[in-house]
This record gives sequence, C-alpha cells and structure tokens, in this order.
Amino acid sequence: SIYMSGLADIKNFEKEGKIPDTYGLDYGFVKGFATEEMFWDFHLIEKDFLEHCGDKIKQFYEVGMYIEDEFQTYAPAEAAMYRMFTLIYNGSKLGDAYCIGLVKQLYKTYYKSEYNQLKRFRTISVKEIMSFCNLHPEQVFFDLARLVVMAKLLNIESDHAEVALYSALNAHFRVALQRDKDEEFEIPEELFEECLNQVKIWNEEENKKFRYQQGKAYWEPVQFAEKYLNYLGYPSGFLIQCMDSDMGIEYRMANTLAIMRILWPNKIFSSGDVLSHTALYTAVAAFADSIDNFSYEYGCLTGEEISKEEMEDALFRPEGVAIGKKLEENQKVIAKPQTLPQKDTGDALTTADYLAEIESLRSKLRMLEQDNRALREQNKQQKLQNIASVKLLKKADENREELIALREFAYSLEQEEVLPDETSLLEMKTAIRNRDIVIIGGHPNWIKKLRNEFPDWMYIQPSEYKTVDGKMLENKTKVYFYTDYINHVSYYKFIDAIRERHIPFGYLKGTNIAQVVKQIYDGR
Repeated sequence: SIYMSGLADIKNFEKEGKIPDTYGLDYGFVKGFATEEMFWDFHLIEKDFLEHCGDKIKQFYEVGMYIEDEFQTYAPAEAAMYRMFTLIYNGSKLGDAYCIGLVKQLYKTYYKSEYNQLKRFRTISVKEIMSFCNLHPEQVFFDLARLVVMAKLLNIESDHAEVALYSALNAHFRVALQRDKDEEFEIPEELFEECLNQVKIWNEEENKKFRYQQGKAYWEPVQFAEKYLNYLGYPSGFLIQCMDSDMGIEYRMANTLAIMRILWPNKIFSSGDVLSHTALYTAVAAFADSIDNFSYEYGCLTGEEISKEEMEDALFRPEGVAIGKKLEENQKVIAKPQTLPQKDTGDALTTADYLAEIESLRSKLRMLEQDNRALREQNKQQKLQNIASVKLLKKADENREELIALREFAYSLEQEEVLPDETSLLEMKTAIRNRDIVIIGGHPNWIKKLRNEFPDWMYIQPSEYKTVDGKMLENKTKVYFYTDYINHVSYYKFIDAIRERHIPFGYLKGTNIAQVVKQIYDGR
C-alpha cells in the first residue's frame, strides 16, 4: 500500500508538480533532530533564537504544529524544546535567513560527521539518502526525515523519487502515534455517583474518633509529601496550591474509589484505604494541573491565540504602555512687531534691558508650550477614556446576558425539579428535536444517552479542542454549558466565541435525560 502510494506521488509530481502531504517529514524532523547534547544546550539555542526572531513568533506558529499534545506526552523541558524547535523549523520553511542559518549550524555542530559527508553532494538520490540511515526500525524514519530536510537546506538537488519517501514517513509516523497513545480511560457516571454516595456515608459517621483515624490515612501521606517538598525547597501547601480546580475532598475520594474499583473489582475497600489513595490522587492531580497550566502559558508565549474574553477581563491594557514620545519638531515662534517699553526716565534701553525682556518672553513662551502639551495630553486621555467607555458598555451588556443566565441557573438549582410525564416528555422531545442545539461539556456516558435521543445536535467535549473555532457555532439556535465537566479556560474560549456571534446560551444541571429535555424546552 505504501509502495503503490509512493509511485502515485511520483507520477503526480512529474505530471503536475504536486507535492504530497509533508506531515510525516515535518514531524520526523522536529521529533528526531535533537541529540542528547543538543537537549542540554537548548536553553542557549532558544535564547539566541528569541533575541533574533522574537517578533516573528506568531508568524512562525501559524505555519503549523506537528507534535500533538506535546506537554501531555513528554516531560515539560522536552515538550518546550519540541515547541520552540518547531518555530525555528517553521522559520526556515518560510525562508527566514537566521532560522536557516541556525538549523544549518545545529546540524554542523551536533551531526558533524554526517554533515561533512552530506555537504559534498550536489545532487542526491533516494538510494544515497538511504545509505546514510541507521536501519534500526525505530530510527530509520527519523534519519530519513532529517536527511531530506537538510539536503534541501544545503541546496542539494534530489531526484523525483524523493517524494515517494513522504508517503512512507506519513504512514509510519501516523501508525506509530496511534500505537503510542494510551487507551482512553473513563469513569462511568453511575459508578461515580455510587462512589460519591459511599463517601458521603463515611463522612457522616458520628464517631469522631473513628473519623479522626480516617483522616490520618489521608493527612499522614500529605504531610510526608509536604515535608519532602520542604526538602526540595518548596513551601508547605504547595501541593494543594498547584491544583487548578479542587472540588473538595469528597469529590477526590469519590474519583479515587471509582478508579480503585475499576482496577481491583474483586476487592472491598475501607474509608482508610480510599483516603490513603486519595493522597496520591491529590499529588497526581496537582502535577497534571501544573502541566496543563504551564502548557497554556507557554502556548500563549509561543504564538497561540489568547481568548478575547481573557483580554477584556484583564486589568492590564497593552495600549497603556508608554514607550517614549515622538520628538516634536521645534516650531518657530513669529512674534508681531512690538514697541519695547521705555524707562520712566526716558533714557534709551540698554543691552541688559533687552536681554531681560527676551528672557521674560521666553519664559512666557515655555509656559504656553507647557499648557499646550497638557491640553494635548488631556485630549488624548479623553479619547482613550471614550474608547474605554464604549468597551465597558459593550462588556456590561455581555456580562448582563451571562449574569441573567447564571442567575436563572442558580435559581433553578434551588427549585425542586418536577419531571414531565411520558406524554409531556414526548411532546417536549418533538418540539426541540429539530433545533440547532449545541451541548458543551458533560460526561461521555451522559452525552451518549443524549445523542441517542437527539443525534442531530452538536456535542462538544472541550478537552478535544486546543483552539476554539467559533465558526462551528454559527447559526445555532442555542448553546448550553454542562458546567460539571468543563474547566474555566475552555469556558472562557467558548463564551467568547458565543458573545462575538450573539448566540443565546444557558446552563444545564442534572443527569436525568427527562430533566435536561425539560430545561431545554423551557429555554433555560
């Protein structure tokens, strides 16, 4: 299949000059280029790159990213290196002179022997490229990607058969990526609810001594972790501080118990067993949240878009940064001819009198110029305030919509939900079935049930979207958030896209499908 695809790519290139997809080439080069020595030197490499190309980061980022979810796959330092090297590589693809020179220098430094051999070629064939490769199956495709890219950067011409390598690289790396991905793990909603009820029973025990013993099972491991953090130079409480969205000890215990039951279905667990594992759950959650936040912050620094919602909510305003005023040209002051004052004695004015009068006029002129500058600054500030006022009014209108929706949602939480009978439920389902509804968030099992009833609706899991394309929401009747399963970063991104397109939105509660149908029917 790969062979036939490669032949087809060669024919298309020869007939139409069509170059096949280069994803495998790009991924293989970025992922496989760094040697161990380069990894340890990379902080020097990226510092030099940023000094030369810091103002082009956004442009380089838009060329494309090749390693998916790098911060969820590799250690932070390695993931950051892949992200930054991708930008360097993208700069070379755009023809940036510094980036091309940097990649060549890295190749010359960290692949010295290979560079000395490759630079002798003026033209190179696929067979000759293969002669450079380590034929170990885990390494050969990375070698191919590196050699093809470096041959281009060194202006070495290759034959048409080179394009056949692209299909092989695409096929290999896509299969390898799929193989390396861990099987997705989910906690069934029913199991979580069952575990949460069990945790509540444990926590409602009246025997305080028994509860104290329970607590020890959790706090002793946490105290150990905090003490080790102290040893490493971190403060006590750092573990909890790193948790981005802590919903409380009961929620953590319920998740812990659910995972334990899935892993060891034939075991019976006490509250102490669960609490001791909850301490480990807390540490893992803190670690994962730290990586997620670092990934988001680093992404913003390396070209990813920042939500308009976040920009508008921030007190910081980039336009308010003073970077120096443009020097004003000296203006010539043309004074009307005037008669200089005479002394009472009637004597002619002396040179000293003229100089004193000139200095007096200069002083008055400086005062007028200061007044003029102050008026211009006031005018500028007034314009900025007018712009800010317009933005605030727009923001207030948007916030008003969100506050109304949240107030209605909060009110609904206080009310006892009356479920519709079967006849009413059927009528409600029929009434809302053809609406263009979007559901954001929700447990996968809950979404599955809802999709069975309403297959034409759009269902969005925020975890699947690193960037939010607002176009997917256009022309929708209404968007609903299921807030139990959505983090604040994803919420901000989606609410920003919704506001921009003036799409009505609301919030959902509960897991009962009839309950959800009624909420959507009522327009909550």
